[in-house]
Amino acid sequence: FVKKQAGVDDDGNPIYNNTDAGTYTITAKGYVANNYDVMVENGTMTIGGATIRIKAKDDSKKYGEDDPTFDYEVYVGNSTTAVAANQRSTYVQTAPTSITREEGIVPGTYTITASADAVPTDNFTISKYETGTFTINKAQLRILADAKTKVYDGQEPAAADLTYTAVGLKYDDEVTSVKLVKAAGTDVGNYDIVASEAVVGNADNYDIKYQKATYKITKRALTKIEIADQSIS
Repeated sequence: FVKKQAGVDDDGNPIYNNTDAGTYTITAKGYVANNYDVMVENGTMTIGGATIRIKAKDDSKKYGEDDPTFDYEVYVGNSTTAVAANQRSTYVQTAPTSITREEGIVPGTYTITASADAVPTDNFTISKYETGTFTINKAQLRILADAKTKVYDGQEPAAADLTYTAVGLKYDDEVTSVKLVKAAGTDVGNYDIVASEAVVGNADNYDIKYQKATYKITKRALTKIEIADQSIS
């Protein structure tokens, strides 16, 4: 906001358009009445500060990640569009001293609150502090069947020979079991190993994805066979 000269009065004095918040004198002059002594009294014009709202900015993370640094937003009047971050200093000279969230680590929504101690610039007043929403989303857990290779022996592998790797566990969560199934077949070739039905501690905190692997059966080297010499008489 600035004070702009709008022109001059009859005496050549500058006339200003004052738009900053504050109190201004209204001067009346030039009144003449033949039958009266005219007494002119100045008036007062008060320009109040425009209102702004301070809102804790919505944010999110995945389960098991560190919290981000929380921020705030400025809204003018009843606007639903936040002021650009690089323009906030026009409206707020001192930001809220703290922005914190409701405690909790499992997926869900939590309230973010900005402390009610922001200081607006001279032309504004803070009408309201609004909370934000912090969302914890599920972490991704990948269960990977481990690839295997063996030499042809005509036998299906034992269940204990099939293994898996868990990627993405958080905190002290564990995978205690996974169903692993190899496609039937004992001849030389490639067979899918499919993982499913993982039993996971705090499973509700994860989006579980499975990845299959290949079980490869290779040829066995043929043992040398010697045939004894024979004669026919």
